[in-house]
Amino acid sequence: MRKFSRSIANFVFLIVPAYAGAGEALFQDPADFEAEWPPLMEEVSIPSHGELLTGTFYTAAGEGPHPTIVMLHAFPGYEKNLDLAQSLRRVGYNVLYFDYRGIWGGPAEFSVAGGYEDAASAIKFVVDSKNAGNLRIDRNRIILLGHSYGAVAALDVGATHPDVTCVISLAPEDMTLMVGSEEEQQGLARYTDNLRVVSGYPGQTLIEDLLAHKEEWAMTTTVRSIGDKPYLIIGGALDSNFDATEVSRVVAAGEEAGASAITSNVIENADHSFSAKRVELTVAVATWLERGCH
Repeated sequence: MRKFSRSIANFVFLIVPAYAGAGEALFQDPADFEAEWPPLMEEVSIPSHGELLTGTFYTAAGEGPHPTIVMLHAFPGYEKNLDLAQSLRRVGYNVLYFDYRGIWGGPAEFSVAGGYEDAASAIKFVVDSKNAGNLRIDRNRIILLGHSYGAVAALDVGATHPDVTCVISLAPEDMTLMVGSEEEQQGLARYTDNLRVVSGYPGQTLIEDLLAHKEEWAMTTTVRSIGDKPYLIIGGALDSNFDATEVSRVVAAGEEAGASAITSNVIENADHSFSAKRVELTVAVATWLERGCH
């Protein structure tokens, strides 16, 4: 999703060091694996509020159980980040990708709040004992990773969810920052109304929801609940959706409330989708998962 009128500000970069443990493995096919426990891609259906969400589960090689990442996509989510899913699977992480209700052909209608509900349903799916057994899931190591809108949802849902071990926000799209002026509201509403892949969520309804929940849904509010749960937030220096100053504001709000395990990183020459920095993004996430998510 694109932003309509925000500027990029200067920020002191905290660059995550290069991933030493499995850097090569991130980008190389495994030389061998146990025939009984190969890497797999499996179709799954996730129950959520009377509907079934379509999901893809990337199972890591080996008997496991494996730490498992629940991936939350953007609004609407043109960048799927499935290259990240494939790379992280190579170093031992399961990854679940799914589409929210009412988006990309999902059943029913989409809403901001509904996407948050679907995220919680996906977590419930991976910690279910039967699913965990079938999919080699370590129920004690569940990571919530989101991009753009999904980055905001990951923080909102993951900060206090008892089954979520760590939270990752990539290029957050805090839409509560987009409704400050009438011009911004109109631009966001027009953008939403032109999204053919979103069902039942007119732009004006989105604006009304954001205004009604502006304080509640703001990342500077939800980060105050993160506590000592490990949290990684990565922005792009060329991202006009959520610039380096906003990353700094979220970190400051969390630390002011006592958060003790926030890591922030702004990647130079990266736009909202990290188009020119996919490898650097992958290495940064893998590094933090190895060293900071525990």
